[in-house]
Amino acid sequence: LARWVGADATRLQHALEETDLTDLDEFVDGVNQSVYAGHLIPRQNYLNRMAPRVCPDCLQDQDICRIEWDFSFVTACPRHERLLIDRCPGCLSSISWQRPAVNICDCGTYLTEASQCVQKDPALVDLEVSRWISEWVGSESTPGTKRANGSALMKLLSPLSLHGGMNILWALSLAEDSNAYKNKSVADGHML
Repeated sequence: LARWVGADATRLQHALEETDLTDLDEFVDGVNQSVYAGHLIPRQNYLNRMAPRVCPDCLQDQDICRIEWDFSFVTACPRHERLLIDRCPGCLSSISWQRPAVNICDCGTYLTEASQCVQKDPALVDLEVSRWISEWVGSESTPGTKRANGSALMKLLSPLSLHGGMNILWALSLAEDSNAYKNKSVADGHML
């Protein structure tokens, strides 16, 4: 594959998901695991496989996609402190994996045009979680030098491995979804 696309084999292997785990059980507690970006990914839903998300400002700066954008919990760009986009600013369709260029939608619109669009600022938790994951898989800084003076969530995640931290984030998101469902049901007059 590396020869076919003209890429460095080591970098390509690091970027591609590896499901043949010879030194690990592929299924742990009935969950299929894989290695992605050099890290054990305990659940497949921790990776965004539906539609890519990008930071228009990063595309403008370097014309590259960052590997951390493939993680489901990464919703904001820590560098530019903006939400990632998953829709074209021109046609409003989902961004495709097979687009003409990294910064161009199938409709011909440059995804960097979203840089000029007014958008809401990401929540602090979006930035913190995105920064934490970027520190593990991207080039933001070295794991272990994470900001321990952040929110309570960041103090919880800071000493954990990427694997452990994503499991905590997943559990917290399930608890939040459950609470939202209970609150909606009670507000609608339904008892659970």
